[in-house]
Amino acid sequence: MTMDETLASARFVVDPAGNRTDVLIPLAAWLELLESWSRMAQRIEDDEDAAIVAAWLQDRSAGAEDTVSLEAVEAELLADGLLPG
Repeated sequence: MTMDETLASARFVVDPAGNRTDVLIPLAAWLELLESWSRMAQRIEDDEDAAIVAAWLQDRSAGAEDTVSLEAVEAELLADGLLPG
């Protein structure tokens, strides 16, 4: 369903004065919107991750970044609860 189709399927709830107060959309449209927002958030996160790695690689090639041992990384991941231990 396109965004235009989703918007066309919307129904509005109005108060006694005729002011729109709420929006109703079909469940299928809502689920598609949620999936679309999830994909968009993932793309943004992927772009941010790529930018972080690119900046780190640039700093490393310029000699501005120190390397870290695998043991130090593992200890930090364990301390953060990101690895079982």
